[in-house]
Amino acid sequence: MNPERVCYGCFAEKEPGIPCPRCGFNENDEQPYLALPLGTILNGRYLVGKVLGIGGFGITYLGYDLTLEIKVAIKEYMPSALATRHPDHYSVALTGRVEEDYQYGMERFLDEAKILAKLQNTPHIVSVQNYFKENGTAYFVMEYIDGMSLKAYLAKNGDKIPYNQAIAILQPIMEALVQVHALNLLHRDISPDNIYITSKGESRLLDFGAARFALGDGKSVSVILKHGYAPEEQYSSHGNQGPWTDVYAMGATLYRCITGQLPPDSVERIHGDTMKRPSELGFRIPANVENAIMKALAVKTEDRFPNMEAFIGALNGRVSVQDQVAASISQRTQATAYRQEGYGQTAYQQPAYNGGGAAAGKPSAFSRFLSYMKANPVVAWVSGGGLLAVIALCIILPIALSGGGEKRPTGGGGGGNTPVISQPQTSNPEPTTDPEPTTEPPAEMVAQDLGILNATIEIPSDYTRVEEETIFINEAKGCGMMMDYLWNIDGPIYSLADVESQREAIAANLMQNLFEVSDYQILAAGPDQVGSAGAYQIYLEGTDSEGVSNEVVIMAVEGYDFGCYFIITSYPKGDKAAEAEIHSIIQSFESNGAPETTYKMYYGSKSGVKVIVDDAVAAGRVMDTTVNLGEAGAAAELVIYPTDAAMEAGFGSATPDSGIVEIGNAGQLGMSSPEEVLQFQRDVASSAGVSVGETYTSQSGGVEWLCMDWTMNEFTFSVASAMIDGKCYAVSCMFNSSNKDAVVALYQQAMASVRAWTSNPEPTTDPEPTTEPPAEMVAQDLGIFNATIEIPSDYTRDEEETIFINEAKGCGIMVDYIWNIDGPIYSLADVESQREAIAANLVSDYPILAAGPDQVGSAGAYQIYFEVTDSEGVSNEVVIMAVEGYDFGCYFIFTYYPKGDKAAEAEIHSIIQSFKSNGAPETTYKMYYGSKSGVKVIVDDAVAAGRVMDTTVNLGEAGAAAELVIYPTDAAMEAGFGSATPDSGIVEIGNAGQLGMSSPEEVLQFQRDVASSAGVSVGETYTSQSGGVEWLCMDWTMNEFTFSVASAMIDGKCYAVSCMFNSSNKDAVVALHQQAMKSVRAWEG
Repeated sequence: MNPERVCYGCFAEKEPGIPCPRCGFNENDEQPYLALPLGTILNGRYLVGKVLGIGGFGITYLGYDLTLEIKVAIKEYMPSALATRHPDHYSVALTGRVEEDYQYGMERFLDEAKILAKLQNTPHIVSVQNYFKENGTAYFVMEYIDGMSLKAYLAKNGDKIPYNQAIAILQPIMEALVQVHALNLLHRDISPDNIYITSKGESRLLDFGAARFALGDGKSVSVILKHGYAPEEQYSSHGNQGPWTDVYAMGATLYRCITGQLPPDSVERIHGDTMKRPSELGFRIPANVENAIMKALAVKTEDRFPNMEAFIGALNGRVSVQDQVAASISQRTQATAYRQEGYGQTAYQQPAYNGGGAAAGKPSAFSRFLSYMKANPVVAWVSGGGLLAVIALCIILPIALSGGGEKRPTGGGGGGNTPVISQPQTSNPEPTTDPEPTTEPPAEMVAQDLGILNATIEIPSDYTRVEEETIFINEAKGCGMMMDYLWNIDGPIYSLADVESQREAIAANLMQNLFEVSDYQILAAGPDQVGSAGAYQIYLEGTDSEGVSNEVVIMAVEGYDFGCYFIITSYPKGDKAAEAEIHSIIQSFESNGAPETTYKMYYGSKSGVKVIVDDAVAAGRVMDTTVNLGEAGAAAELVIYPTDAAMEAGFGSATPDSGIVEIGNAGQLGMSSPEEVLQFQRDVASSAGVSVGETYTSQSGGVEWLCMDWTMNEFTFSVASAMIDGKCYAVSCMFNSSNKDAVVALYQQAMASVRAWTSNPEPTTDPEPTTEPPAEMVAQDLGIFNATIEIPSDYTRDEEETIFINEAKGCGIMVDYIWNIDGPIYSLADVESQREAIAANLVSDYPILAAGPDQVGSAGAYQIYFEVTDSEGVSNEVVIMAVEGYDFGCYFIFTYYPKGDKAAEAEIHSIIQSFKSNGAPETTYKMYYGSKSGVKVIVDDAVAAGRVMDTTVNLGEAGAAAELVIYPTDAAMEAGFGSATPDSGIVEIGNAGQLGMSSPEEVLQFQRDVASSAGVSVGETYTSQSGGVEWLCMDWTMNEFTFSVASAMIDGKCYAVSCMFNSSNKDAVVALHQQAMKSVRAWEG
């Protein structure tokens, strides 16, 4: 390449001294002030071309790789606040005494490049190909993207694009960010300028990690902020940033693409939120998409999706797993909930809701619902099938509900650096014990017979049962629950697998029609266990039009030949006592046999179909038979006769008694679409000289049917056809005035429930499953954990450890007691807040499918559930169940089983539910806390030995402050605070805010000044990761003593941990100092 004849705008050959005829670049135009000269060669390989962009931390150039002969992008570290270009035009010169900050930023720049290099093969992220230092600064070389930015693309298309196009562009980047976040890396600068669309139509994320280079003094943050895209936590150098930070920016980008408007500044929205939903601006987008965008743009981090997986799932109408883990709900309470036009009335005629009788407190949708259920105990609330209120001409017998409750599926992820448990844990004296909470004694649990459901449940005595129905309410607590047996909710429910596949429809049907709440979100959904029975749980959170928020749990429990029990509960959002109570109630449910119903499942091995119909009408008159359809050939059908006389008249007859319903797979006749089916019927009718009506559509059983009716003599004929799971089904009927009601009821029931039958027994009974007898459950003593668990006898225990494995089944279980996994775990609340870190600590490549509160026996629990695929392509499902512990920490039950193995899944759930703690585990670790200092720590009491004081110390001119002080030896304690005898040694833990210090930098500067006043030279500051936070640290020596101080921001407060030791007590002091850094948190007892 001749540098005299090259265009530095596109690297095509051109004549010297003139603009490029290909791209128009003119090398004679003035270049940006800080830019390298055109034609500079870096690293002996990369030719520098035009400037592509300039930011607060660097400059990006078009480059040319002289070795590979390809275009590249070159990014140069050039923080404009700290540096400028040297007069030689190449080197970087600092603009003040900022060497330390400049070098720190450059190392972070290169660290970022190294991490991005590991993402070389991650789709949709611009990859880093090389990095190096030169000219007193650093560079990294990236893939060059030939295309345009999303910002330019929007401008070209009228400033906005359709929602589906926006999702198609952004979702690949969101999926790539899931992998990036797994490396604990954030982008922090997502916006349309940093997203490129290639000439091939692919999306790429550029300028990765700009926010990483903030210098920590708060000044640099404004450089990387993009107003409208940055969440409120990004406005503070110590804001609580995480994957949710990128979620906000991605939500803002999606909002901008769809509406053409930028969301208001997040900090302005804190004081008065003026942001409008896309629908309020006139943009019609699916409700789940709009709800997902608005949740992603929540001002408060806790109201946002916790991770990108959850955001993607919500956009696609799926339940996400971080987030998720986890898990909340709200929707509307409608007086005649779920009663649909054309389905008739309930078996119990109830007075219409008149809007009166609100529950105590604010008359919200939730409280109105409780009052309504008292007045109207039985309402047909489901557009499908259930036991407690029959709907004419349809499939059901449902019951109305009261309230909603909370619970989340059993599943797991996590693991990490678990402290070793060795000796008994003791209770904590002053200042190491929690105050006894003042609470009302819990209400007595009373067993309730659920009547025709043939089941029982234990309900607290302070709940009211509504008129002998299966509805229980406590208005004072704002809690309610209902039990029912259902087999159709906008689609047939044959088993828990149908609940899983229809979870969004079930949630929408309940929330929008029963609670009358439209602002709701599914937080988690997944397999669960109720007692020994398999279950599936959907956990939601919703806010009604009055601003009242409730959490709702829909728990489906496995039923019999068809259908499932449903336990539907509701309680006020954030009410932990109510949440625990609801979980306990759910776990007390027990079925005593099949419920009482006249409905029955019929299936045919020839026809390959199954339906659920009212056997009070069908009365066993169901045949799986082959019928001759003339020139069309023969086909197997499930045939139902409405009366004995119709059955005697037989198929194809037209006597006064004739009547029939036929159900079949049209594929047997070579028909592959509903249009073909109806055309065939039209041709048959026309050949008989009959005029057929127009086709129309009808929604039933969760699908759209194409329908047609006609009359001939005194008979009416109807045919409906639909595509279900890729197959074309047809349901037809014939009736006259003598049997119309029976035939129409059976016809509609068949349309609402027809599905494929894949087994081959006799047509009207379920086959007995052939299975191996289950292995005997054996109680296992868990040793120092002071607990037991029941493990099947075909599992092997690993050398007296708490690990149990069945290699043949591919299942494993481990039990541990843990109080730190990349952060202290004092209670289940910490498990919830750290769920991502816990899961990431166990495996590196995982999607969390669900996470949320759970129950193990009578103990509270929190469960994380995800899938893992190893390098061999083997996929497992993993459940991490954390069970509440004692003064600190939690039991952890880690389990795994092959993906999709339902028998293994049920067995694992049963094992988890058998766990029982018999008392505190044996350990030398202990929690100490101070009411004066307001801090708590977990340290090894074999070292601390009770030498812990919550005391106020005098720090000279800085004033007095309360600290938790730990002495490593009795001699050190006798020497006392501030001494410097050969026995002296100490660890101090406190909240630096008591001295008016609000940042780690202030704390270390104070210590530096103290040391300097004593003529001591202090070492350089450095950072250390401990307890899930980054600590700013500093060490120095004076005489024979070493001093260390560390400070970090935790939950918005500045903490300091310092120590002093000599060679006689170094090991003890350093151990206590590190344990304190790892576990210090606020004590609010």
